[in-house]
Amino acid sequence: MPRSIFSLPGFQVLLFCLFAALFNWPILSIAGRFRDQTLFYYLFLAWALLILLLLLMGRNVESGDLPPKTTERED
Repeated sequence: MPRSIFSLPGFQVLLFCLFAALFNWPILSIAGRFRDQTLFYYLFLAWALLILLLLLMGRNVESGDLPPKTTERED
């Protein structure tokens, strides 16, 4: 079964770098330069996109990628 792009580690690192850059101060100062509402809309849309991509990555995790569940408690 072919892997989805959302489950590739390289794509996840790319998304991390992209969103780290999007929430960095120089980019935020460009968005807030026009009007106060622009910064609000920018942050709202960036967070919504981040949450959507995290949801898609979470849904693409196969059961084989998860550690096995244990029913016994190890003390």
